[in-house]
Amino acid sequence: MRHRIVHEYPDVDPEIVWRVVTHELRPLLERLLPLIGRDDTP
Repeated sequence: MRHRIVHEYPDVDPEIVWRVVTHELRPLLERLLPLIGRDDTP
């Protein structure tokens, strides 16, 4: 996603970015943090 935002900024759909941040980021963090041994979910 970073690559798309940085290099293709005019084509980025802000609604998709907002949905990812508000709905998909927390579940991703909850799955990743145990894999790296950290327990500091926001």
